Amino acid sequence: MRPGLHAATLALLVAAISVVGCSPSRDSGPAELELQIRIEPTPPTVGSTQLVVTVTDLAWHAVNGASVTISGGPMGQPEDVIAVTAEGRGAGQYFAPGVDFTIPGTWMVTVRVELRGGLWKEREESFEVRPASD
Repeated sequence: MRPGLHAATLALLVAAISVVGCSPSRDSGPAELELQIRIEPTPPTVGSTQLVVTVTDLAWHAVNGASVTISGGPMGQPEDVIAVTAEGRGAGQYFAPGVDFTIPGTWMVTVRVELRGGLWKEREESFEVRPASD
Protein backbone atom coordinates (compact mmCIF):
# COMPACT_ATOMS: atom_id res chain seq x y z
CA MET A 1 0.00 0.00 0.00
CA ARG A 2 1.32 3.46 -0.85
CA PRO A 3 2.24 5.59 2.22
CA GLY A 4 -0.19 8.39 1.32
CA LEU A 5 -3.04 5.94 0.79
CA HIS A 6 -2.38 4.23 4.13
CA ALA A 7 -2.39 7.58 5.98
CA ALA A 8 -5.63 8.63 4.25
CA THR A 9 -7.31 5.31 5.12
CA LEU A 10 -6.21 5.61 8.75
CA ALA A 11 -7.47 9.20 8.93
CA LEU A 12 -10.89 8.15 7.57
CA LEU A 13 -11.13 5.30 10.07
CA VAL A 14 -10.27 7.56 13.00
CA ALA A 15 -12.81 10.16 11.80
CA ALA A 16 -15.54 7.51 11.45
CA ILE A 17 -14.93 6.21 14.95
CA SER A 18 -14.92 9.67 16.52
CA VAL A 19 -18.09 10.74 14.68
CA VAL A 20 -20.19 7.65 15.25
CA GLY A 21 -19.62 6.83 18.88
CA CYS A 22 -18.22 8.27 22.05
CA SER A 23 -17.40 4.89 23.59
CA PRO A 24 -16.46 1.49 22.24
CA SER A 25 -19.35 -0.47 20.80
CA ARG A 26 -20.36 -3.87 22.14
CA ASP A 27 -21.40 -6.71 19.86
CA SER A 28 -23.32 -9.85 20.72
CA GLY A 29 -25.01 -12.68 18.85
CA PRO A 30 -24.05 -15.75 16.83
CA ALA A 31 -24.15 -14.21 13.31
CA GLU A 32 -20.73 -13.46 11.84
CA LEU A 33 -21.45 -9.98 10.52
CA GLU A 34 -19.84 -6.58 10.44
CA LEU A 35 -22.12 -3.64 11.30
CA GLN A 36 -21.36 0.00 10.63
CA ILE A 37 -23.68 2.68 12.02
CA ARG A 38 -23.74 6.17 10.51
CA ILE A 39 -25.80 9.12 11.75
CA GLU A 40 -26.87 11.98 9.50
CA PRO A 41 -26.38 14.80 10.25
CA THR A 42 -23.05 14.36 11.98
CA PRO A 43 -22.68 15.23 14.76
CA PRO A 44 -26.25 14.38 15.74
CA THR A 45 -28.38 17.14 17.19
CA VAL A 46 -31.76 17.27 18.90
CA GLY A 47 -34.45 16.75 16.28
CA SER A 48 -34.93 14.46 13.33
CA THR A 49 -31.96 12.44 12.11
CA GLN A 50 -31.33 9.46 9.87
CA LEU A 51 -29.46 6.34 10.92
CA VAL A 52 -27.82 4.23 8.23
CA VAL A 53 -26.68 0.71 9.04
CA THR A 54 -24.34 -1.11 6.68
CA VAL A 55 -24.35 -4.90 7.08
CA THR A 56 -21.61 -7.10 5.59
CA ASP A 57 -20.26 -10.57 6.17
CA LEU A 58 -16.73 -10.97 7.52
CA ALA A 59 -15.33 -10.78 3.97
CA TRP A 60 -17.02 -7.36 3.57
CA HIS A 61 -19.69 -8.62 1.12
CA ALA A 62 -23.02 -6.79 1.42
CA VAL A 63 -25.80 -8.63 3.28
CA ASN A 64 -29.30 -7.88 1.99
CA GLY A 65 -32.68 -9.22 3.08
CA ALA A 66 -32.07 -8.91 6.81
CA SER A 67 -34.43 -7.42 9.38
CA VAL A 68 -32.80 -4.41 11.04
CA THR A 69 -34.29 -2.72 14.10
CA ILE A 70 -32.94 0.22 16.06
CA SER A 71 -33.89 0.97 19.66
CA GLY A 72 -32.53 3.06 22.47
CA GLY A 73 -32.73 6.31 24.30
CA PRO A 74 -30.88 8.89 26.34
CA MET A 75 -28.96 7.51 29.29
CA GLY A 76 -30.95 7.97 32.48
CA GLN A 77 -34.17 8.94 30.66
CA PRO A 78 -36.15 5.71 30.10
CA GLU A 79 -39.26 7.61 29.01
CA ASP A 80 -37.58 9.02 25.85
CA VAL A 81 -37.24 5.79 23.87
CA ILE A 82 -36.89 5.27 20.13
CA ALA A 83 -37.80 2.06 18.32
CA VAL A 84 -37.70 1.95 14.51
CA THR A 85 -37.30 -0.56 11.71
CA ALA A 86 -34.72 0.27 9.07
CA GLU A 87 -35.59 -0.18 5.39
CA GLY A 88 -33.19 -2.16 3.19
CA ARG A 89 -32.16 -0.40 -0.02
CA GLY A 90 -29.57 -2.83 -1.40
CA ALA A 91 -25.77 -2.97 -1.16
CA GLY A 92 -26.13 -3.96 2.51
CA GLN A 93 -27.56 -0.52 3.38
CA TYR A 94 -30.49 -0.12 5.79
CA PHE A 95 -32.01 3.34 6.36
CA ALA A 96 -34.03 4.63 9.32
CA PRO A 97 -35.09 8.21 8.48
CA GLY A 98 -36.97 10.45 10.88
CA VAL A 99 -35.40 9.20 14.11
CA ASP A 100 -36.16 11.85 16.72
CA PHE A 101 -33.58 12.67 19.36
CA THR A 102 -35.62 14.57 21.93
CA ILE A 103 -32.93 15.83 24.31
CA PRO A 104 -29.19 16.50 24.19
CA GLY A 105 -26.77 14.22 26.01
CA THR A 106 -25.44 10.69 25.82
CA TRP A 107 -27.70 8.25 23.98
CA MET A 108 -27.36 4.46 23.93
CA VAL A 109 -28.62 2.78 20.75
CA THR A 110 -28.93 -0.93 19.98
CA VAL A 111 -28.98 -2.12 16.38
CA ARG A 112 -30.29 -5.67 15.92
CA VAL A 113 -29.84 -7.52 12.63
CA GLU A 114 -31.78 -10.74 12.14
CA LEU A 115 -31.02 -13.05 9.23
CA ARG A 116 -33.28 -15.64 7.67
CA GLY A 117 -32.73 -18.88 9.55
CA GLY A 118 -32.64 -17.24 12.98
CA LEU A 119 -29.05 -16.00 13.28
CA TRP A 120 -28.72 -12.48 14.68
CA LYS A 121 -26.21 -9.87 15.78
CA GLU A 122 -26.60 -6.80 17.95
CA ARG A 123 -24.39 -3.77 18.32
CA GLU A 124 -24.80 -1.42 21.25
CA GLU A 125 -23.24 1.99 20.82
CA SER A 126 -23.37 5.30 22.65
CA PHE A 127 -22.93 8.78 21.21
CA GLU A 128 -23.45 12.41 22.09
CA VAL A 129 -26.48 14.32 20.83
CA ARG A 130 -25.88 18.06 20.74
CA PRO A 131 -28.48 20.76 21.39
CA ALA A 132 -30.27 22.04 18.31
CA SER A 133 -28.79 25.22 16.88
CA ASP A 134 -30.98 28.30 16.91
